[in-house]
Amino acid sequence: MARRITRRRVGEDAPGKAGRRRPLRWAGVAVLALVLLVLLAAAGEWFVYRSRIYPGVKVAGVSLSGRTPRRAADILRQREAGMMPREIRLKTSEESIPLDARRLGIGIDAQRSAHRAYEVGRTGWIGARIAGMSGALLGGSDLEPAVSFDPKAARRLVERLATRLDSKPRDASVSIDGAQVTITPSHEGYRLDVTATMNAIRRAAQGLRSEADISGRILRPAIPTQSARNAARRIRTALSTPLVLRDAGHRWTFEPAQVARMIRVSAHGSRLESTVSGKGFEQVASGMLSTLDVPPQSASYKISGDTVEVVPAHEGRRIREKELLAKLEGGLFSGRHSFSIPLATTKPHLTTREAQRLKPTTLLGSYKTDYTWDTAPGEMANYRIASNAVNNTLVAPGQVFSFDDKTEGLHYQPSKVIVNGKVKEALGGGMCQISSTLYMAANYAGLKVLERHPHYAQLPYIRPGFDATVWFGSGSGPDSGRLDMKFKNNTPGYLLLKEWVGSDGYVHAQIWGRPTGRHVTMWSKEVASGPGYTRWVTYKKVTKDGRVLFDGVLHVDTYKPLSI
Repeated sequence: MARRITRRRVGEDAPGKAGRRRPLRWAGVAVLALVLLVLLAAAGEWFVYRSRIYPGVKVAGVSLSGRTPRRAADILRQREAGMMPREIRLKTSEESIPLDARRLGIGIDAQRSAHRAYEVGRTGWIGARIAGMSGALLGGSDLEPAVSFDPKAARRLVERLATRLDSKPRDASVSIDGAQVTITPSHEGYRLDVTATMNAIRRAAQGLRSEADISGRILRPAIPTQSARNAARRIRTALSTPLVLRDAGHRWTFEPAQVARMIRVSAHGSRLESTVSGKGFEQVASGMLSTLDVPPQSASYKISGDTVEVVPAHEGRRIREKELLAKLEGGLFSGRHSFSIPLATTKPHLTTREAQRLKPTTLLGSYKTDYTWDTAPGEMANYRIASNAVNNTLVAPGQVFSFDDKTEGLHYQPSKVIVNGKVKEALGGGMCQISSTLYMAANYAGLKVLERHPHYAQLPYIRPGFDATVWFGSGSGPDSGRLDMKFKNNTPGYLLLKEWVGSDGYVHAQIWGRPTGRHVTMWSKEVASGPGYTRWVTYKKVTKDGRVLFDGVLHVDTYKPLSI
């Protein structure tokens, strides 16, 4: 049987495949048609609502469909009272604090909210716009309103609230009244976080919520109550029985109320420490201290005429207070209440042996000046007042003697003085003769003169160049005009100054001390003169055991005539 051969034409479907491509074509056409319909619908919708809000658009549940933005804003203004909370309540752990929303500047921004509603389906690329439009048409679109908020007004309100809520933490403390110990417990403080609380209020307002969480920080006290309890326990132990202090022959008892005055409570970090106060101890135990603390008595000198006798020294006694306080500190707070008093012997500054070794025994220098040139009552009185102030003065080794310091403030008589080259009457005239006489005795004693001033004019009682004028000055300070005569004890022992107004017509000055081996000679001579002046040079030679220590000009002085 012969096979039948058939040929297919190019383009003809194979058997069994007919009709498969036609549904695909129709599906594409359908999608395209749908897209065209959506576009036509969207175009129609846009044309209808080109200046109005699309259907289904709400703000906080208020429908604004088909409204113009201006009309939508009016509607939102009318509905604002029902949309916004009247107050924002700030919640704390203990209370709820209301804040007036209007005073916070919270309200609906109707114009911005309406503009947001109008923008639905009108922003973004074409697909986003269609999606927004379709969403509004199919399911509705409920937008959050734009909310106004006044941060300055809110800050003022929150800061005012902070003044009420803020509090400082209180540290625990211990007080002592008599022998009673009282604890004041600690408590926490609080500080409102103004910025964070404002932000919480803003978020609540934007979400149309009537509550916001307040933000703040708990401030912990530095010293907790337990520290006060620990310190109080130690103090009560110290005050439980009287304190007894004793030495070899005495016994002192202090009642708990007295012991309480010795105790000091102080903070160290988070701890309260109780200690024994040195100042408090001295106040309470002043009677005991005055009995046991005996200052040492240095040796001194007793002058009888020209004889110098040594007054013996005595050792002293003192409480070793730091050691005693340490014993009290270590025992009182642990229940010990009886202690021995540690004592120490104190040495005198100048012992009897040293005083004997340093006792002035030798006349080192002397000088005298004639006072018969002026025996007016005022002059004679002042000679005696000033010389008596100097007489029997002791000068320690290395000490500086000041004539002004020794003679100032005494009750001098009016007498003749030289002021600006003129002779006048004032208090203290005649003192310069006492200072000049002592000055020359100091020179002949080989002492180091630190300050000396010449007179204005030559004087009849002393050779020019040998004089030393003094004046107490007007006030204090370098500009007071003060003139002094000073010398330093540069010898190995004490100096004894002797000065008196003799019945022989002379003022006498003597300086006694330990032998130095020094020998002094002095002289002066006039080297120039002219109308209204003379100039004198004073020379001095000092030798020691035959060796020359100084030989030359001591000073040059110019004198002028006195004005009448």
